[in-house]
Amino acid sequence: MALKKKKFEAGEIMIFGDVVIYKRGEYWQFRMWLNREKKYARKSLHTRSETTAIEKGKNAYLEIYSNMQNGKTYFSLTTKHGVYKAVGIDSASSHSGRRTFLTALAEKGVNVRVIMQLAGHRSMATTQRYIETSPEMIRRALELV
Repeated sequence: MALKKKKFEAGEIMIFGDVVIYKRGEYWQFRMWLNREKKYARKSLHTRSETTAIEKGKNAYLEIYSNMQNGKTYFSLTTKHGVYKAVGIDSASSHSGRRTFLTALAEKGVNVRVIMQLAGHRSMATTQRYIETSPEMIRRALELV
């Protein structure tokens, strides 16, 4: 795991090369950059002792690292991001997910009026702007004739 942060503030202690503990108020905190999830894992260590914080930080690191080796993520996915991951969309807005969903319905042969109702559009023109045609869709349409 590569560190996101290269310079550390006064009072931050780096452990294991990619885990930082630091004092926030009276209590020590844990912070670890999760490269695969592009987020920091943060948690309170619930201690005022630096020595105890280092030990708890090491234990937290080992737990997270072990879970990552077993394919688990630290953060759970939202339903939306889970759907995007399942259909192979890396980073998407709700708009691109909507476009992908409506296009997939059209590719499966769902009637455009049904797609329009599912999308909640009042106009067929709006629905048609969302549906992207592919060469495969055109080829299948021509085969029907």
